[in-house]
Amino acid sequence: MFLCGWQGCIHAAAGSPIGIGSDIGGSIRMPAFFNGVFGHKPSRGKEKPPPVHLTETQTSISPSSAVELNTTSVLANYATEAGIVSNFGQYPIPVGEQDTYLGIGPLCRFATDLTLTLRIISGKNAELLKLDEKVDIKKLKYYYMEDDGGSRMVSPVQKDIKESLRRVVAYLDKAHGIKAQKVRIDKLRNSANIWFSKMKVKGCPKFSEQLVNCEGSLNVYWELCKWVLCMSNHTFIGLATAILEDMGVQYGSEKHTHFVGLYKELAQELKDMLGMDGVFLYPTHPTTAPYHNEPLVKPFNFSYTGIVNILGLPATHCPLGLGADGLPVGIQVIGALNQDRHTLAVAVELEKAFGGWVSPSTIL
Repeated sequence: MFLCGWQGCIHAAAGSPIGIGSDIGGSIRMPAFFNGVFGHKPSRGKEKPPPVHLTETQTSISPSSAVELNTTSVLANYATEAGIVSNFGQYPIPVGEQDTYLGIGPLCRFATDLTLTLRIISGKNAELLKLDEKVDIKKLKYYYMEDDGGSRMVSPVQKDIKESLRRVVAYLDKAHGIKAQKVRIDKLRNSANIWFSKMKVKGCPKFSEQLVNCEGSLNVYWELCKWVLCMSNHTFIGLATAILEDMGVQYGSEKHTHFVGLYKELAQELKDMLGMDGVFLYPTHPTTAPYHNEPLVKPFNFSYTGIVNILGLPATHCPLGLGADGLPVGIQVIGALNQDRHTLAVAVELEKAFGGWVSPSTIL
């Protein structure tokens, strides 16, 4: 997995022109948002059904043996085909449908670098995206929501973030005569539950198993006691993730079936709304950059980005300056499947209008 957090920092400090990240719940777009740079999660690519469920031996994969999978494993073969950019080499290895949720994409300071980088890393799959096709942003349809409709599991969207979205809507109207339509998509309130439910894949190793390289299963609660005594080799966030997985929706349960059904309805609703020429303006995150460890008590705030992974749609985070607290604000532009060029074109336009990346120093 690419470490997108430090990449967001190094790009914000002008220490690197381009970076590549992996995103299965927002790991490109959230660091880009927190650090005031651009980040793009590509479309999932081709409409392709998941492979047959892996056997127990196939799912018990350690980092050392993952290299040996090559083209002989169903999983490795699938990982090279599911996304616009190949996921091969990713660890933990995404299983089944999870592979369609994981996107590899660019982070950078300038919006114009996104398309160039995506064209290179997507290889022959770039043809699916028609990245060289010119986009007239005036001919796109625009929709927006200022929050997810009021999920009780997620922090309210901060005023600065809502106002930055409103400035975009006002700019599109004033500069281009574009009337963005405010919509209400109630099912987005269930984004976190949908994400967790869709991440449940039959035959997929549990996180407590992945913590020991799938060589048995970690006793997470005993390990948590050891952590309190500073005797554990595992981080608190790793142990908390394993516990949260055990306490969450279980594969095949009534709740799992319910939220998978909601996902199907949401996917169809967005498909009907966006068509082939629509973009959806939506907060990337409900709050500006949190303090260290603060996400531990706000674990579901990722749902604003995570739901886009499950839907397989392209999304570009666009920085829109600094908020009242001096921290970056911005929004994500979400497009229809394989219409990445639309979100990238809007990102370029918003950079021209709002300045994009803000230098942290007068000498840069």
